[in-house]
Parts: sequence; C-alpha cells; structure tokens
Amino acid sequence: VEAIVREEMNRAGAIELTNGCFCCAIGDDLTTALIGLIERPEPPEAIFKNFTDAGPTINTSKRRSYADLVKTNNWAIIRGSVYMIGTETIPLPPPAATDVNVLEEVHAHWRNVTDDVQWVGGITASIGYQPFSRAMARVAREKGGDLLDLDDDVDYIVLEVNSCFFYQKDYGRMARALRDVYEGARELVEAWMDEGVVDAGAHTPLFANDAFHEQDLFARMRPEHQALARSVADDLDPEGLFRDRTGGWKP
Repeated sequence: VEAIVREEMNRAGAIELTNGCFCCAIGDDLTTALIGLIERPEPPEAIFKNFTDAGPTINTSKRRSYADLVKTNNWAIIRGSVYMIGTETIPLPPPAATDVNVLEEVHAHWRNVTDDVQWVGGITASIGYQPFSRAMARVAREKGGDLLDLDDDVDYIVLEVNSCFFYQKDYGRMARALRDVYEGARELVEAWMDEGVVDAGAHTPLFANDAFHEQDLFARMRPEHQALARSVADDLDPEGLFRDRTGGWKP
C-alpha cells in the first residue's frame, strides 16, 4: 500500500511525510496527505479504485423497514455481549501550522483510559478516526445541507469509540470509561482552540450514528438546526410519547 501511495504521490505531486512508516504511526501529516488526496478533483485511481469499484454492499432501498436496515450491522456482533459507542468531532490544524500532533495526543488519551478497564470480562475496545474533509462539507451544502452542517473551510476527524464486554454488571464502569474518553477528547479540542492550534470558531457537532445516549446531540447543533429538530418533534410527537417514554437525545 505504501509503495502505491508514494508512486501516485510522486506522479501527481509529492507529499512529504515526516512521521515514519504508514502502518506504525498516527500522524497529522499523514492525515493531511490523505485528506489532500480526497480534496483533488480527480482522486488518484490507483489508491481509490478498490473502493470505487466495490459498489453498494447492502440494500438500502426505501422498501425495507428501518429495523431491518439496522439489523444489517449484526454481522459484527458477538452474541451475548454488551456494546456501547461514543464520538467526538475534532477540527484539524492547517498543514504545518503547529508542532502539536493532534491525533497522537487523542490516541494517547484513549489508551490511558482504556488501560484502566483492560481486565473487564470479554472486553474489546477500538477507536476509529473518520476523515471528513472540507470538500465533503461543500458537497453536502450544494445538495441542500444536513444537520451536521460542518464548516467548509476546515478538515475534521470524527472519532468513533467502541467497546463491548460480556457482563451487564460492568456497564456502569464501562460507561464511565467511555465518558472519560469523549469528554477528555473534548477538553483537548477546547484547549487547542484556546491556544490557536485549531480554528477557535470551528463548528463541532456530534455525529449521530456514533453518539452515546448521554451525549447532548442537539445542543451541539447550530441554533437553526436545534429549532428545526424541536419543530419536527412538536409536529410529529405532539403528545410527547417519544419525549417521555424513550431514552436518548431530546431536541
């Protein structure tokens, strides 16, 4: 993979990486390079061909029920285990603008927290770094916008923090660990904003697919989207059935 990436970079304009081998480092310069490839009008075919040729892997047609669609992800489930997931949105600093390695600090924080729960029965923990480039935000706005409404002049990483474990008795402990991960990541972002490492005005909503039920999804939206969510709730749930009888986020 590294040879293919470097060959394509050299052919279409070299991108210098300073943090070593691709498989051993989580570095901001690698992230910047990969987002730079996504930003190109014509992404290099040699790198993205396997993805663009894959096509749809599941049926997401409107004829399916939502419950049936959600069950598609059950292939990855270990039966009998307890699962939880959380998220945070991290604006990336401009290339070469700082000596702070944002992703390495986030990863070290996650490792520190998960080390404290490594002996929980049946635990599996992972963290995903999902790139969201400014080009994606521009395309979203061109197509009418969405509730995320990320800035189109900032590149982002959306964290996906996962854990599963065997016993329900450990739920409270694991929920606290998950909370420590995403709240700690948020504190890092806020500190970097104060220090000018990342854009202090960057909009950082939460990605609903990955948000924990305790995270305040709607409070992180722009005010106009909060108002839209409230109006939809008032129109479709005037008696407050879902507001009063379900958990999770409330507009």
